[in-house]
Amino acid sequence: MLLYNNGNYKDVIVYSDSILKQDSLNNKEEIYLRTYRAYSFVALTETKKAKNEFVTILNIDSTYTLNPDIVSPKIIDVFNEVKDEWLKSKIPAKLPEKNAEELPPTPPSSFAIYTFPGTYQNYIGNRKKGKILKWGFLIGLGAVGITQGGYYYTHYMYLQQRSQPDIDKWYTWYNFFYKAKKISLNLTTFIFLYNIIDVSLSNK
Repeated sequence: MLLYNNGNYKDVIVYSDSILKQDSLNNKEEIYLRTYRAYSFVALTETKKAKNEFVTILNIDSTYTLNPDIVSPKIIDVFNEVKDEWLKSKIPAKLPEKNAEELPPTPPSSFAIYTFPGTYQNYIGNRKKGKILKWGFLIGLGAVGITQGGYYYTHYMYLQQRSQPDIDKWYTWYNFFYKAKKISLNLTTFIFLYNIIDVSLSNK
């Protein structure tokens, strides 16, 4: 463009403004005008406006480049900076990876939620009830095991005794473990059945 070559940079801007208002320009003609506008803005030290022109050009033609053999290094630097930023803006933002603790918990199986009290309640976030049912059931199972063992042992010892005092003593222990076994078994069964009812009602 003659105006640019003669150093009339402001005239380049004014002249190109009037031409760009026309709707008859094709892409090639618009790129040509905006290229000299960008050159002129760089020469006028209006770098931001020059960058805007280069962005508009790249939006029209993403393969647009400048020839470093005929374009000044100052303009090349501005253009390269714009192109780097423009290319980065076209790269889709990478979604942040979720931490393992942020991932939703794997739903427990139907067998687990009905067989192990507290499993379903913990999964749906009712941790207080889940903890009570879980530990109540585990303690109940442990108590059943201990009292069952005590029941068998004291029953065996009771049958081995010959003197009345020993018979009475071991009978007392045998009777204690019998009742304790019954209570712990009833409690564990109650927790187990309560869990089944609670899960069933929650899933309705």
